[in-house]
Parts: sequence; structure tokens; C-alpha cells
Amino acid sequence: MSSTSAVSTPSDSFPLDAERAQEWALLADVTAAFAQNPNIHDTLSVALNRVMELMRAEAASIFLFNAAHTHLRCEACAGPDPVCAQLANIRLPAGTGIVGRAANASAPIMVRDVSHDPDFAAHVDDMTGFQSRSIIAAPLRVSGQALGAIEVVNKKTGSGLFNASDSAALSMLATAAALAIRNARITAELVEQERMRRELELAREIQRSLLPKPRPGFPVIGMNIPAREVSGDFFDFFELDPDHIAFNLADVSGKGLNAALLGVKAASLLRGLARRGLRPGALLTVVNDEICETATRGMFVTVITGIFDRRKGRVCLANAGHPPPLMLDGGKARRLDNASAPPLGILPGQAFAETECDLGESRLYLYSDGLSEALDKKGGEIGIEGVMHRLEGVADMPVADGLEELARVAVSAADDQEQRDDVTLLCVSR
Repeated sequence: MSSTSAVSTPSDSFPLDAERAQEWALLADVTAAFAQNPNIHDTLSVALNRVMELMRAEAASIFLFNAAHTHLRCEACAGPDPVCAQLANIRLPAGTGIVGRAANASAPIMVRDVSHDPDFAAHVDDMTGFQSRSIIAAPLRVSGQALGAIEVVNKKTGSGLFNASDSAALSMLATAAALAIRNARITAELVEQERMRRELELAREIQRSLLPKPRPGFPVIGMNIPAREVSGDFFDFFELDPDHIAFNLADVSGKGLNAALLGVKAASLLRGLARRGLRPGALLTVVNDEICETATRGMFVTVITGIFDRRKGRVCLANAGHPPPLMLDGGKARRLDNASAPPLGILPGQAFAETECDLGESRLYLYSDGLSEALDKKGGEIGIEGVMHRLEGVADMPVADGLEELARVAVSAADDQEQRDDVTLLCVSR
């Protein structure tokens, strides 16, 4: 008796599904393309053409939410060129159309006949001249975050209808695309942050290069400690002639690059006009009018500017909205009676009064509100009285060391608080 036994081969046990193999090959290709090309727009376009080829569709597109999630915009399209040209950058209100519904879904949506779907955005077909018959749209989601949706339109073979296999394949591709989109955005953000960091670092270097350098034995010395990469405060001093020194200290409203740029402009005006012989009051009037005309609305500059007569030991000051100058004499600090007007950039045509005083053996201190508004250990602002108290504490120190100590106290006034504002100091002494 003979018997015949069947011998099974690997191909018999695991029949190769050619269509599924194509899907996996496409997924591998698309994933590799996403990893290799940092230009996500180009990669999405290539991926969509491959998706169309696999699913034998007439068109495909990807819509992504804007930052506020109020609209979806077509970021990539594959299909007839005239259609894609009109579809490029089209915006749909969130939730509009089948693609809008899919963007907020957790699984693909398959519509076999769009004419019977109330969500179908027929106006898009009217605009492009394309006729949509059937659609699969899959959500683009990463870690629960909705990014948008990918859709394919009109199957070209067989019954002309998409099937469950198409839906599963599109879902896999949507997962890969969503990851690529998120990673591309993270990369773009990191690149932008690095660009901004370099620009701010350059701005800081330029800004610091514009501040006057300490001069041994010179009657004026200043210091600036920014709260951020760049400062909205500035100080300046320079000789007008052998007997007269011009000086100023200013604080621009706000922080960051905009404040720094306005500060550079104000400093240039103050220096240039002082060299033309304008006294402090007249100088502030001219600078104020210029800033009123050109500064961004809402920005202003508080400033004290002055001239020190070295031979007479006399100081002439004008104040535009700045904290009052302080005199340190014999270890005691007091406010200098100094009339103040509004900051520069508020009222055009504003006049600025001048105040004169004999310096004698005293020291004149100018400071920004970053010092007077520094926090003490209880979390309250030290105020002008606190500044005066701290000035008296450095009365016996050399001027430069005293400024260092004042700045240190201001920056570390509250143990657990970050520096809230720029701190700038200037001292005039004989």
C-alpha cells in the first residue's frame, strides 16, 4: 500500500500577499524619505505621488492645522497639475469637509460616494473643476495631538471604490507622515531658536561695544547688567572739551531686541547732539521730538542727561521721567532736587527743565529702575529708600567697587528670584 504525502513549502505556508508587500515597501520608502530630507514639503509631495501609485488613486492631498487650529491648509497635493495649482494653500475652516472631519477623528474615514455625504466640500470641486467620487481620509495624529489629515480621491481600477485594505494602508502612512511632520517642526523650531540665539548674541556684543570703557582716574564710571541677552538700558559719557564731560543714563520701555534698538538710536542722538553744544534741557527736547515721530507706538525712554564742569566741580542735569539722582556726601545719601518731565516719546514739543548743583566732595549716582525695583528677601521692592541705604553701605568703597556691590545686591536681592530688569548705574565724582 502506497501513500502519498503532501510536502508544504514556505511559500505554501506563508502565501505572499503582493499587495501587502507593496504597502510595506511603500511605507519603508516613505519613512526613509522623511528621515533623509529635511524639507518636509518636498517629502510630502513625493510621498503623495507614491500613495497615489499604490492605491491607484486620481489625486491625494495633505491638510494641516494652523497654529490656532481654526483652519486647515493644503500643504501638499498630487494629481492633475491644474487641480494642484488651484488647491495649493487653500484654507478650510476646521471641521469643514470630509478632510476636516477626519482631522479630528481617531481612525480613517472612507466615503464611497461623496454625493451622499453631507460633509463633502463641493465648493472645492467647483473651484478646481475636479470631480470627486470617493474618498478615504486619515487623521494625522501624534501623541494625541491632531496635526491634520491625508486624503486620497477616486480609485481608478476595479469598482472604482476604495476598500478596507486601502484604508489600513493609508492609516499606516498617516502615522509615518504625522511623525515626520512633528519632527520637522521640532527641527525647524530648534534651527530658529539657534538663529535667534546667534542674532541676540551678536546684538549683545554690538551693544556692549557701544558702552564706554572704564578709564582709570576718569570722573565718570558706569555699569550695565542686562536681564536678558540684550539690554533696554544704556549709559554713556564722553569729553566735550578738556573741562566738560557729557553723561547720560537711560531706560527704554520693554526688554529684548526692540528696546535695545531704540536704545541705540537714543544713545546716538544724545551723543551727536551733545557734541553740537546743546545744553541738557534743549538736548532732551530735540531727542524727544525725534523719538515721538519714529518710535513704535507705546515705546518710550526715561533718561537723565548732564554735563559735568570739571574745573568748577559743577553739574547741570535734565530729567525725562527717570528715577531721581542721588547724592552721597559724607556717608549720607540724599535725593537731588531735580525737576522731572515725561519720558521721551510721549509728548512732542515737551520742554525739559535743568537743575544745577555743586558736586564738591560728593558723588552723584544715576541708576535705572532695575535697581530701585529689585526685590528684597521678603519679595518687596527695595525702592529709592532702599537704594539710598545701600549707597550708604558702599560709601567707604572705591567708586568702581561700590558700583559692583550695588549691582550684586540688586541682582541677588531675592534668593529665589531671577533678575527682573536690567540694572544700570553711573557715578560722577571729582
